[in-house]
Amino acid sequence: MKEYEFVVDAGVMTYFVKAESEDEARKILADDGGLDIIHTDWHSPTRKDFLEAELNYIHHVEEEKND
Repeated sequence: MKEYEFVVDAGVMTYFVKAESEDEARKILADDGGLDIIHTDWHSPTRKDFLEAELNYIHHVEEEKND
């Protein structure tokens, strides 16, 4: 799976999601209330934060490979 980074509300919060596509990542963020979020930057948001957040930026983050 790919890792997607979401920067929400002018970059105040950053979420990292593992998903097959951007659409799936957005669905995880909105529908699952963040249950599948890997980690967040800044604070641990509540389900309400996820449901009310507007995504203003998204991109695929290359995963580091550890051999």
